[in-house]
Amino acid sequence: MAWGEMHGRHRNTLAALAQAPWIDVADLIRLGQLDRAKAYDAFRQLKLGKPDKMPGVGPAYFTKLIFFLMPRSARAHPVGYIMDQWAACSINLLTADSVVLTDCLLSWQYKCSTLSRRGTFTVSACNTSHNYENYCRAIEALAQEIGRNASETELALMSGGGTSKKRWREYVIDHRQPQSE
Repeated sequence: MAWGEMHGRHRNTLAALAQAPWIDVADLIRLGQLDRAKAYDAFRQLKLGKPDKMPGVGPAYFTKLIFFLMPRSARAHPVGYIMDQWAACSINLLTADSVVLTDCLLSWQYKCSTLSRRGTFTVSACNTSHNYENYCRAIEALAQEIGRNASETELALMSGGGTSKKRWREYVIDHRQPQSE
């Protein structure tokens, strides 16, 4: 869970839940008994439960579990992809559709002495397994269109953060918009 900079407190809380239901879901994924949509729904149900059985873990993190745990054999279900804010906003921009629901916090910032409004985006907990399946299919369709495998395509949509952002990341930052109903 270090990949993606999960807050240490949440990582430690999750790791302390050794007999937690999320471990059972992870095992079912690893054994190939859940397809990506069912895996997403299983984690989502744990997250929505009272009490929250996956504290500090939202869709961006439990889709990492899905991606890394799914078997990669010819008989396996199609792989699930990581649905983080960058890949989600990228797919929404490229499809001109709200494939993935995102939450946005708007704030005013100075950039090069110019005041502008910027949004901080996160993948919404309101996404369903239907949203996730459509997201995965959009990744696969884009991969086919550009002649790459889906994992490479997904990684390209996420890449380029840090202090020297790549052009695609800058494009996403400049063009993503809060969603309307």
